[in-house]
Amino acid sequence: MPKKPVLFAIIGVIVLALIGGGVWIWKAKNQKPATTEEQKSTKKRIVEPVNVIPVAERPVMYVSPQADGHNIDMVVAALNKEAKKAEFELEYTTDNLVQGGQGDFELGSLPVKEKWFMGSCSAGGACSYHTNVTGGSLKTRFIGAENYAIKNDWRYFDNVKTKADTFSSKDAKFTAKSPAFAKVTYAVVTNSPGYPKDLKGTPVSEAYALAASAALAGDVEVSIRSSEEGDATIMAWDGKNWTDLKGTAKDKVVSAKGPASMLYIAVKK
Repeated sequence: MPKKPVLFAIIGVIVLALIGGGVWIWKAKNQKPATTEEQKSTKKRIVEPVNVIPVAERPVMYVSPQADGHNIDMVVAALNKEAKKAEFELEYTTDNLVQGGQGDFELGSLPVKEKWFMGSCSAGGACSYHTNVTGGSLKTRFIGAENYAIKNDWRYFDNVKTKADTFSSKDAKFTAKSPAFAKVTYAVVTNSPGYPKDLKGTPVSEAYALAASAALAGDVEVSIRSSEEGDATIMAWDGKNWTDLKGTAKDKVVSAKGPASMLYIAVKK
């Protein structure tokens, strides 16, 4: 008997293989490379343990609001451990939703500022802004001879309508008060990962950075919760020098008054 069924089966397998191969070749030729946005969305997240290195080796870093109310700057003011580049993951709460994203920037001449738009824009150029931003967290991976990762919190104040005279940190351990604050439109209080070198005394609190959409002026009443009992003072850093505000301590709260500064920390001398 002729073996036509077997022959037809073999031919069918070959045809299917050719068709499948043709489809694969067509896909390979017509497949488009990932767009820049797609590449960003698939970027590897920071997985290193955070805040492992000693505090004295951590960078001075904070978030600063811009005057338009739609942009912020991530600022690296000083490095206490060498790094050439930084990768970041930014998160913040707005209208009970978590927003943010990730990116990277070079660490050249300090201070370095990396701008972030709090909103989204369509391909046609129409933009919508995030509203009711209250603050969030910033995770940063510093890349150098020895990589390290830092995570810190920040609190955002939209003071256009409220005209508050007091700004406080997310952990409620730092408070700054001044009548001049009522004229400030936007402000941010950041738990700075580290503090500048040449600090005199032993730190008994975290460092807190105070930034506003316009230059701060006048005296500020500052209070910081100390990690220890006993006498302590508050040191203020203006971006170049330290000043002892001659603080007084009571029930682990250190209070002082002095000119508006960039960063504050409680120390024992």
